[in-house]
Amino acid sequence: ISEGSGQVPFSINASEDGDSFEKRLEEIRNLSRSEDHKNNIDFLFSLNPEIDDLVADLHSSKKMVEKYDQLRGQNRITSEEAASLEGEKKEVIRKQSRLRDLVRVALLGGSSVFRGVSRDGSDLGKSLEAVVKQILDDVILDLYPRLLIWARPLKGKEANEILKAANLNGLGPIFYNGEQGMNLVVKDGPKFVPNSSSEIVQEVFQRLDREHRYGNKESRTGKALEAHFTGIGYGGDLDMLRLVLAVLFRTGMITVSHGGQRFDSYQDPLSHDAFTNIKTFRSSLFTPAKIIPLGELTKAAKSYEDLSGDMVDVDKNSIASALKAFVEIELKDLVPIEAKAKANAIPVLGQI
Repeated sequence: ISEGSGQVPFSINASEDGDSFEKRLEEIRNLSRSEDHKNNIDFLFSLNPEIDDLVADLHSSKKMVEKYDQLRGQNRITSEEAASLEGEKKEVIRKQSRLRDLVRVALLGGSSVFRGVSRDGSDLGKSLEAVVKQILDDVILDLYPRLLIWARPLKGKEANEILKAANLNGLGPIFYNGEQGMNLVVKDGPKFVPNSSSEIVQEVFQRLDREHRYGNKESRTGKALEAHFTGIGYGGDLDMLRLVLAVLFRTGMITVSHGGQRFDSYQDPLSHDAFTNIKTFRSSLFTPAKIIPLGELTKAAKSYEDLSGDMVDVDKNSIASALKAFVEIELKDLVPIEAKAKANAIPVLGQI
């Protein structure tokens, strides 16, 4: 029997009897050491004659109920047979309950196996629920070593929050450095800026950069990134992944493409759909952009402030937009001066 609990492969195996239990356990131990099964959790328990007999008996009762239910549906059943049918249905329920109890006891006498190491069920807990919990507690950080970084409580609106914020000094605690924070935003002088050096931000960017250099386009879609960062090794949340990508987009470290359009500025509202709409996110393509060092951006922001007297956020898009607006204003002021100069120059030229 194989059951998938979230991203944790969990297999329940049964040996024919107690005599074959140890042999089967050693087989599972050896298999669990292989590369293909290193992330599998296996549990082995032994069947016994009482379980075997009850399974056969339950099967017979079910077949009898099925037979006389069909006869009743055809109005071919006597009153005595109808009474016996109802009695047999109660027997099925009783036998099913008894079988569950026997299997539960057998499971508690079994053993768990993970990466070649086995543990007796009796050492794991006194109830089936306690055993399963202990098994997962024992292996969860082996399966998901990055879980403590990626598993954080989010409201689901954080990606939209950082993309729409005019400044970054009034965001939720998750953005800053602290007990509940992810260090996604840091203070640079008087301003708060996206932190491209954050551990989790670098983790996602390095994945994108590596896949881009290898020419792997399909592995840079939202769907592929979701499969990677929510799977074995990370156990991340989709909202966290979208938030980290939004931070990367705001820093100018990535571009995003969806709906046949490519976006390189978070200030374009049409780009936000790739981070806030799950369906659009999964079909979007995320690509590393040419990185401008933070020191260069800081110098550019200061130069703009010296030139215009206004402050600007230290990020590529904000600086570019501010400079564009500044140039447009300057050009408007220059047009009347040029026109006046030309008008004054006409009579002078006529005298030459």
